[in-house]
Amino acid sequence: MIYKWEIVEELPDGHRLFTTKTEGGWEYAIADDSGDTPASTEDGILWLDSSRCLILDEDDSYDPQREHMAIPLSDDNGNRTRTGTDMSTMLYLANRFKWQIEDQRVKAIYEIR
Repeated sequence: MIYKWEIVEELPDGHRLFTTKTEGGWEYAIADDSGDTPASTEDGILWLDSSRCLILDEDDSYDPQREHMAIPLSDDNGNRTRTGTDMSTMLYLANRFKWQIEDQRVKAIYEIR
């Protein structure tokens, strides 16, 4: 499907947020700077997946452990993925879209108002 993309804004972490009209209504996609629109990026179109919570966890591949924050995404085929982000972007998205944050470290859900 060919989408008509409208850039909504640049996010604090460097991603860009786009919107387009789909069969289900207005949808949001995220893009890095590897392309001008979500469809032209290396990753292809990645939709914000608000059916899942924003993610706060720990990455134990580092010593000492680091916090890991991620935005849940899905592609046109419904495959689920995510992209790393920072706290500013996570809090912004949580507030703008009334999106819950799941703290997987302590098994808690946060709502930002």
